[in-house]
Amino acid sequence: SEPDRTGVESIKPMATIYAATLVALVILLAIGNIFAGGSIDQRTRAAMLVFVGSMLLMILGAEIARVLRRTGMTPVGFVGFLLTNLLLGGLILAVFADLVGLEGRLEVAPLIGIYLISGIIWYAIVILWCIVKAITGRRKSKTE
Repeated sequence: SEPDRTGVESIKPMATIYAATLVALVILLAIGNIFAGGSIDQRTRAAMLVFVGSMLLMILGAEIARVLRRTGMTPVGFVGFLLTNLLLGGLILAVFADLVGLEGRLEVAPLIGIYLISGIIWYAIVILWCIVKAITGRRKSKTE
């Protein structure tokens, strides 16, 4: 069956939001030393901002991958994109933990674990959903 090429147009705004979120996280990392010199409370707030940004990247990345899968991306590319996206968010959190220093790592380390566990669960759901969609799509095309 022919891939759905109309999804490419819907990816443009999602990719723009994804890129803007990534730029915002890079800016947060660039000014991370400002937060590292302050009190633990400032570092916790900054860590939560980076965590929320990484979670947003994870959710947007899953949606972009799903749309790309419908437009003809191979299953290996689909899983590879999800894995790369998950590791990118984990890397951003790990770099931030390194920037805030030893005292701030106590707040950031659990966030990295929560991010990775929730990311693995979320992406497993997305992958299973796409597998189910592909199987039902094949069944429909055989019956027609």
